[in-house]
Amino acid sequence: MAQKLMVSGFVCSHPGCALKTEIRRGMPVQSNQGIEVGKVTAVVLDDNHEAATHLIFDRLPAQPGYWMVAVELIAAANGDHLTLSIPTSAVDALPVWHPD
Repeated sequence: MAQKLMVSGFVCSHPGCALKTEIRRGMPVQSNQGIEVGKVTAVVLDDNHEAATHLIFDRLPAQPGYWMVAVELIAAANGDHLTLSIPTSAVDALPVWHPD
């Protein structure tokens, strides 16, 4: 799979949305409880480099490493932060990202 990592990208926060929201490196990522769980480090584009499929975020300084979250788990996004549709406790179960 030839995915491409970008410093920003546009995503729909729900199926069929009319407007896409820009997600940028450094944006805070919050759980659905409003607790910050990390910051965006990259946007993953699909094989055709057209649509965002996942976000990669870090949890520094609390935990080293990178985690992936599918864009379908984004409940809301605005210019300041994005909110996931999962609770803080579920963030630990997200897959760890490893570069190929």
